[in-house]
Amino acid sequence: SDMREYSYIVEDRSWVKGVFASLISALVKKLPHRLPANFITIASYGFVIGALGTVFYMEPAPILGSILLIFFLVGNLLLDLLDGPHARNTGTQSAIGEYLDHAFDLFVQGSLVLIMWKVFDFTIAIMPIVVVVLLAILNAALYYEQYKSNILVRGKWGSYEGRLLSVILVSLTLVRPVGGSSDVLGMGFLDICFAVLALVLIVKILKAWGRIPHITYGFWLFVGFLVVIASLTYYLTSPLWAVVVSLLYGGSYVCKVMQTQLTDGVERSPGFFVPLILLIQAFTQYLPMVYLLYIITLYLIFNVLLATLQVFKVLKEERRRGNLDISE
Repeated sequence: SDMREYSYIVEDRSWVKGVFASLISALVKKLPHRLPANFITIASYGFVIGALGTVFYMEPAPILGSILLIFFLVGNLLLDLLDGPHARNTGTQSAIGEYLDHAFDLFVQGSLVLIMWKVFDFTIAIMPIVVVVLLAILNAALYYEQYKSNILVRGKWGSYEGRLLSVILVSLTLVRPVGGSSDVLGMGFLDICFAVLALVLIVKILKAWGRIPHITYGFWLFVGFLVVIASLTYYLTSPLWAVVVSLLYGGSYVCKVMQTQLTDGVERSPGFFVPLILLIQAFTQYLPMVYLLYIITLYLIFNVLLATLQVFKVLKEERRRGNLDISE
């Protein structure tokens, strides 16, 4: 198939970007002109990894853990706010940069769910699963809409706002050790927050579906398979594994949608292997569950890496040929 002409058009209504516009503009001017915007994007993911490491390994030092966690979350938010403006300021916008910035955003959002889960705890076991499934569907819908209509719509309440809220909530842990349920906020507080978030996500998903000109069966297969995967993994294992597998499956499909959007325009299957193997396991118990989870995890990670390598290969070749035009 022919290479799609690259253009990036975004309708950004984020109130966080609006409120901090002056600060972002001032910081961008101080960044070295030679600093690649993609390095800023990659560094922002490093802060997420640091945040995950903090909540899982810093429980023996709770106050230090809280401070480090806030540092990593603020760092991730700040760098994510800076990479796009810096790319525009230096004239280095690119399809590769867009892929790096958007394809892995779901993993950042899922990581925030895991972090909040570890810090405050849920009393309703399925709540984090529901939120991660809805986040995956919303991300897929937004980038599928971009593929169909060539415009990315960001609402007033999105990823930036979620990260800022996470920083505020984690700041409250300075009066409470990191880990476990929060006596300060009250039992069930996180469940209430995430129930409201789930309702917001449903509304945003329905609005995105309403804007998409024509949704093909592949997207609906993804939605159905994701629900099946989350349900079966929860039934066969635990809420944590249901979140991890759902996040990886959703992330792998988002990477495929981005691959379609940025390269050849050919829609790709969400993948039958994971829902099929889980269905077989549910009825036969033919493998020890721990082995099956490792197989599924490695398979989905491989799919993410494969899509990423294929995108980079195509885009670098197009850049070498000088065919990758950028238009705003």
